[in-house]
Amino acid sequence: IGETALPLGGTYQWFYSLNNSAFKLADGIFNAKDLNISNLGIGEHRFKRIYTTVDGVICSSESNVLLFKVHDLPSANILGPNEFCEGSNINLVANGGISYNWNTGITSSNINITNAGVYTVTVTDINGCTDTETKNINVNSNPVVEITGNVTICEGSNTTFSAIGGISYLWNTTATTSSIQVSVSGNYIVTVTDNKGCTSALSK
Repeated sequence: IGETALPLGGTYQWFYSLNNSAFKLADGIFNAKDLNISNLGIGEHRFKRIYTTVDGVICSSESNVLLFKVHDLPSANILGPNEFCEGSNINLVANGGISYNWNTGITSSNINITNAGVYTVTVTDINGCTDTETKNINVNSNPVVEITGNVTICEGSNTTFSAIGGISYLWNTTATTSSIQVSVSGNYIVTVTDNKGCTSALSK
């Protein structure tokens, strides 16, 4: 940045100020018309150039002040579980900005998930700065339930129905054991829950 000063043959000095501090000679810049800057930290950066003639009468000319504002990046975050059970769904909620763009095309802060996959959101803040966050979602299969036991018994006798396929069991008789004694005809239903919290039901 910077235009050629006249008359030619003078010297250039660049001065720098961070966050309204006093201007000081910019480091590492010697007699350069142009100033190349990169990797500025967060804050307000001000630069000015002073040109001094060296022939005849010594004169100095000070440029206008150039202001660069460097904003902090937003911090994208996705809230919600990493997994859910087959046949159900979950909501993911992003925060950290004022606008959101998911890799599914959704542009709201929250999305409803019904399939496994990688979900990425780009968050934009009030300054137009962006950050991205990714969440990998798994779908757990529901347990496979079996009920063993005779379905025909004689009057006055009983049979045992035993369910397998999970870690907890709930029968429509209110029993919570894996096996129940059956002496009355009817429809017996068990709901089985596995170690992921997924459930399946079966009747006998």
